Amino acid sequence: MVKSSEEILQVKALMDTCAEELKREGKPFRRDLAVGIMIEIPAAAVISEELAGFCDFFSIGTNDLTQYTLAVDRTNEALASHYNQFHPAVLELVKKTISSARDKKITCGMCGELASKPEAAPLLIDYGLNEFSVDVNSILRMKKLITGILQAENN
Repeated sequence: MVKSSEEILQVKALMDTCAEELKREGKPFRRDLAVGIMIEIPAAAVISEELAGFCDFFSIGTNDLTQYTLAVDRTNEALASHYNQFHPAVLELVKKTISSARDKKITCGMCGELASKPEAAPLLIDYGLNEFSVDVNSILRMKKLITGILQAENN
């Protein structure tokens, strides 16, 4: 769970070290791999503008982001009623993250339950989300819904 630009720089340095090892060993490798992070904790969302400067893409992990924003263990049945991905604080962090990605011209995707919720699609598209990662059972439904929203916007 990334919370600082230093962690991204450490990963990039490790990738460079591995690339040099592969080069010395005469093994093929790609230096142009995209580097991105999951935005899963409020700290990352709050500093997403800074983090975007070190990444090629973001993916917002809404299940963890919701859990940590609301301090609600989503696996605890006694607290399940407090787990709300549409809570204003969660949506504000999602919106900020997408805006930061857009401002730095990097792609922002989303995985987790929120990406599969039809009622969230118009809002997420309005925020500027680039990619929805959904479970296999939701692909056709969400594709049809998103296509319809985008067509309506273009008319």
